[in-house]
Amino acid sequence: MPDLLVSRLIKPLFLSLMLFALLHPIGREACAEVFPEKSEGPIITDTTIKNGTTKRLIKNIDVQIKNATENVRIHPRTIDITIIGPPPDPTTEGGLKNDIVVYIDIKRRTSGICVKPARVVLPGEYVMIEATPEIFIVEIKPESDRD
Repeated sequence: MPDLLVSRLIKPLFLSLMLFALLHPIGREACAEVFPEKSEGPIITDTTIKNGTTKRLIKNIDVQIKNATENVRIHPRTIDITIIGPPPDPTTEGGLKNDIVVYIDIKRRTSGICVKPARVVLPGEYVMIEATPEIFIVEIKPESDRD
């Protein structure tokens, strides 16, 4: 019985500490090495499916911020998606990497912290079947409160 009580008290404490570490200036500096500001670019892994289509895992796609009028930070900065579509065309350089757009729209948001999903825009012949993470922590600061 005491183990259950401790477990119920510790989980919210750890969750609070994790959010504090991500959002507090001291925590951001400590996390800077683990979560770099700029990714190394998308990484694509292809798997051919029986019917001739291709399942593609695309990792490290940068998430853009749309309609930002203030100082905005998001965590994490990248998303991994799995899509199904036609096989890759070897004649186009970069092709699919350049056609995928991932953004978070923060229009009509006030200062503070919120959780938002990202919108993924794919070329017409592709369908997204999975996205990781599904939601992002968005911190919006007024212009006068910049770091």
